[in-house]
Formats: sequence, structure tokens, C-alpha cells
Amino acid sequence: MKHRRETAAPRRVQQTGNEDRYRVLFEHSSTPMTLTDRQLTIILANARAASLFGLSRDQVEGRLHWGEVLSAGDTEQLKNLAAHAVAASSDPTYLRVRLLGASGDPRDVFLESVVLPDDGGMLVSLTEADGDSEESREARHQYGVFRSLFANSSEGIMRLDLAGRIADVNPAFVRMFGFRRDELIGRRPVDVIVPPSLKAEGERALEKTIRGGGVALGRTTRLRADGREVLVSILGTPVVVDGRYEGAFGIYRDVTGQHQVQDRLADAFIDLVETTSRAMASTDPYTAGHQRRVGRLADMVGRRLGLDDDMLQGIYVGAMLHDIGKMSIPSTILTKPGALSKEEWGIIRAHPMRGHSILADANLPWPVADMAMQHHERLDGSGYPGGVTGDELGTEVRILAACDVLEAMSSNRPYRPALPMEEARREVMRGRGTRFDSEVANAIVELIDAGQIQPSTGYEGIADDRL
Repeated sequence: MKHRRETAAPRRVQQTGNEDRYRVLFEHSSTPMTLTDRQLTIILANARAASLFGLSRDQVEGRLHWGEVLSAGDTEQLKNLAAHAVAASSDPTYLRVRLLGASGDPRDVFLESVVLPDDGGMLVSLTEADGDSEESREARHQYGVFRSLFANSSEGIMRLDLAGRIADVNPAFVRMFGFRRDELIGRRPVDVIVPPSLKAEGERALEKTIRGGGVALGRTTRLRADGREVLVSILGTPVVVDGRYEGAFGIYRDVTGQHQVQDRLADAFIDLVETTSRAMASTDPYTAGHQRRVGRLADMVGRRLGLDDDMLQGIYVGAMLHDIGKMSIPSTILTKPGALSKEEWGIIRAHPMRGHSILADANLPWPVADMAMQHHERLDGSGYPGGVTGDELGTEVRILAACDVLEAMSSNRPYRPALPMEEARREVMRGRGTRFDSEVANAIVELIDAGQIQPSTGYEGIADDRL
């Protein structure tokens, strides 16, 4: 046992009336009971409690602090439990703790505390968890199941107390982050494993979790003990016992390997898309070059608008494939320097539907087929092939449509040289809010004004963008 305080034991106060009856119940109860002050010093203890501690009552009363008979984590839980109960109500609260007796042998006990209304002290009752009643056996069984799951889970699990401090971690958490268990107990996770750049996010997630809300964070990074970052997904879930909030669990999964595999697959997919574009270039260099430049423009606009990486990747893929329907159009029509006949225009204007037919069954995670079908549509319904309007056009299509026109105007065509960038800028602004999405048009103009979008070079283009 730890060193106990050497302060004088208080005199026992003579009490009368109802207080005498309560005192008799306290003294002679078969349940170990203590009266504890707000600093967690035991002021009174009945004989059963003193016996459970392995001490005399004189050694306990006014001398023994709960921190001397509980682990640091259990003591912190009791302290926070008391603070929470004072702020909330006088309902009983419960903990399962490990009691360190005078003999040094730990004993698992259930601790029930009630905050007294007068001075905020606590009446603390103890029930040994190793009893042989049916309830005790069931409690031991349920606790054993929980501890087995906790200890053997492949996911890192952190248990938080009522103040959002770490009360326990499982072995998988220790392996994942490289800290010793005693380096974590009693500390806030945002002060230990959250990178400085993500403190605000971590604080919000912690606050929501300790208030009893569930939190699910997608991929994010956390810090190991050696300073390296690990990519994880996190689920925060409250712990509610008998309708009362008792803390929370944070469940961490290392997704570094999964992320690396997905990155490799994504890179391979992008390589395939770009290979398809190069294959198109062998028969139609104008379309292939146009698609590549529209892809770069769409990516710049998407980043300007703050889109996430997944949507940016989808927009790039869609831009690289949006004119794939032209693979079935004779190159003599696509590269014709003179005016097109009515029949030739009909063939040209069919390429969005042909592109949709090619991509519709590709089962891609982005609306690439819709981008091929709708990149000539306009918000006001003036586009083709369906005259689709307004909310029927997704974000990806709105970006692609404006970038498609900008690139076509600012590049050399078989039938004309590139138009000045200022003229292309004016065209985008003329269509702002009518043909083109206002936010997309604003982003394009801002990029042009900042010098980040430059006129295209080379004799590349496509004939149907004469419109």
C-alpha cells in the first residue's frame, strides 16, 4: 500500500433523532460503506469497509485517501464521477474498480457513490465482485466477456472517463501508437496523439463524444510515440449504464495499408484512363489534347472550390473521358477545316450519347457516364442533347461544362486560331448564372486573373466546339 496521511482522526460527532438511526444503519450495515469528502479523503468508515481495506477504523478515518487504495486511473474516474454527479444530480453512480488492500492483494469491487446534498461529500458503498450470488456470477461473466473483447481486439480501443481523459487502453492501442499504458492514463487524447494541425478537429470530436454523442471520423492522422503519423479511422461511442452516461470509447483502426492499396489501385486506374486518352490521340489528336487540358482546368477549378480529393479525382477522370464518344466519328469530320453539313453536325452532336453508352456499364465510383452525356448541357436548358436544366446537373458536370468551353475558345482550332484569353473570360462571365454555374464561373475568372490559367498552345482542338 501507498503511504497514508498522518493526520489526526476526527472526533466522532454525537448525533440525535433521525441522524442517530442513519448512523446505526451506517455502522451495522453488512455493506462496506464510507463517507468521503470532495478531496476523496475517507472521513468515516464502517467496520465492514475498514475490514475490506485491511485496516483499523482509526487508520482509515481522516487518514486514508482513495488514491492510496485505488490505481491512478480508478482514482481519476472516481474524482470525475463525483464532479459530474455534483453538477448533474444526486443519483447513484457506479464503477468497477480494483481495490489495493493492506496485504497488497488486489480485489475487484463494485463501487456505488451518492453525492450528499449538503457539502458535496459522497457516500460510497462497496460490493465485492467475487461474491457467489447469481447476480455476482452474471456480473463477473459479463465483465469477463467485455475484458476479453477489450484485451484481444485487433483494433485499438481507448476508454475515456467523464472528463474526456484516458482511463484505459487495450494492448492493440499500445502497439498501434507505441506509448506505454501508464504514459496515457489520465491524459487527454488531444494532448497526446493528435497532430498540432488537427487539434481543432480533435477537440470538437472529443467534446461531442464526452457529451454522449457518437462520432465517426473518416481517414485522419494521429501521432505515435516516436513522432511518426499513422493513418487511422476512428469511431467514438458513448458508454451508457442504466441510462446514465459513464464515459466513452474511442475505437481506432490503422488504415495505412488499406490506403496504400487503394492509392496503388487509383494510380493504376488513372494510368489506364490516360492510356485510353493516348490511344485516342493516335486517331484523333485534337480530341485527346483537348481532354487532357480540360482535365487540368477542371482540377484547378475544383481545388479552387475546395472539393475533396475523391471528387477531384472523379472530375479528372470524367474530363479525360468526356469526349470518348467521338471515337466512333470519322476523323475526316472531326478535323474538317471548313463548314460542316447538317448531317455532319448531327453526327457530331450525337457524341455525348455515344460516350454515355460506352461508360454506362463501367461501374465507376463517380458519375463519369453522366459527365460524358451532359458536358454540353447548360443551366438554362439551352444545351444538348437533352436540354437538362438547373439542379439536374451535378457539380462535376457544371465544372466540366464551363472548362470545356473555356479550353475550346482559348485553343487553336482546325478552322481558326486560338481566341484571346480575355475574350474567353468574357464569354464565361456572360454565361455566369444562366448557362454556367455562378461559383464555377467565379473560380475560373479568379484563376485567369491570377495568371494561373494560360492560353493553350498547339494546333489542337475539336470541331464541335465551334458552338
